[in-house]
Amino acid sequence: MTEFKRRYCGKRNFDGYKRRSYDESSYDDISKYKRRICGYKRRYCGYKLRYDEYKRRYCIYKRGYDEYKRRYCGCKRHNYELRQYDEIQTTLWRLATMLWRSTYIAMTN
Repeated sequence: MTEFKRRYCGKRNFDGYKRRSYDESSYDDISKYKRRICGYKRRYCGYKLRYDEYKRRYCIYKRGYDEYKRRYCGCKRHNYELRQYDEIQTTLWRLATMLWRSTYIAMTN
C-alpha cells in the first residue's frame, strides 16, 4: 500500500499519529501537496483525492474535477490566489473607469 493510500484511508502515518483532519497535515508545503494530490494516479485514486472536502472548503460547488485539478495541480495555490486578486482589482478598476466616464459625459452634455 502506498504512502498516499495509507494517509487517506485513515491508517497511521509514518510519524505514528493518526491524521484526523486536513487541517492537521502539512499541505501548505506546496511541493509535497502537489506530489501527494496530483502525483498519484491523477484522477480519484479510490478516495477522490479529497475532492469533496476541497469542494466544500473552497466553495467550488458548481465546478467539476477538471477545474479542481487545474486550480490545485496546474499552478501553486498561492499563485492562483494572487491571480484571482488581480482579476478582482482589474474588475474594480474597470468599474471605476466606466463610472468616471459616464459622469464626465453627463457633465459635459
